[in-house]
Amino acid sequence: NNLLQQPTFTKADFDQISNEITKTTLQTLDPNANSQPNFISENIYSEQKSFLGHYDINVITKALQSKGYKLRWHDNRINFAQTVLKILEDGSQNTQKSNDNSTNLTNFDALLINIRSRWTFMPLVKTNHWVTVISKKGDPSSFKYYYIDSKLPEVEEFIDLKDLCSSQLLDNENIVQIIFVDEI
Repeated sequence: NNLLQQPTFTKADFDQISNEITKTTLQTLDPNANSQPNFISENIYSEQKSFLGHYDINVITKALQSKGYKLRWHDNRINFAQTVLKILEDGSQNTQKSNDNSTNLTNFDALLINIRSRWTFMPLVKTNHWVTVISKKGDPSSFKYYYIDSKLPEVEEFIDLKDLCSSQLLDNENIVQIIFVDEI
């Protein structure tokens, strides 16, 4: 919902998608078995959700695809922020490879970033948390990036991609996944 900037999906919507994925997975694993999710997988925990309301990328992907979005995975072996900064610094070099990397890493409508976070009331317990970076394209003088994290008191605004990638928010140590999101 952070990405869409409106309450498009409810917990029930995400739970339904999660249950559909669980049912499909069960049918794939054993086509002859009763492939219905059980009480625990429907209401408490499954591979796609936790009782805390955290959903994995499979649920988010199906939800966003239903609204006309396409997702691309980032190879997390490559440090996103450092690589983008290098591409921006080397912008005058126009080899085919740098153009491909530049297009893949710098051309997106939004980023979904799964980060490790600690519960504030249980500092030793780690869990993952989704944050969003939205790019507002258009007039180059008003081109901005917005970092949206429900755990922060306000949205962080960046004047350009270099500004965003230079911040500590994209510290690779805490990033679990980066997903590029594009409107179809």
